[in-house]
Amino acid sequence: LQLFARRYALSRSEQIVLHALVMGYTVQEVAIDRGLALSTVRSQIKDIRVKTRCKSVRELLSKVSALPPLVSSIKGNL
Repeated sequence: LQLFARRYALSRSEQIVLHALVMGYTVQEVAIDRGLALSTVRSQIKDIRVKTRCKSVRELLSKVSALPPLVSSIKGNL
């Protein structure tokens, strides 16, 4: 996920929000957990979608879920 975030130049806050979404948290849960306004989290999600060129959160999560498992690739090279 960090490589994905780096590839799309996501900020640290955007990375945290993306990770929470991947883990199944709702926008409301992310806002409460981070102590932010709902509008702030929604704005961060919009910025993530713009940077990754995804039209929806569903498309974004689909893109992330299609990432190859990096750990198995690394283990194969050891």
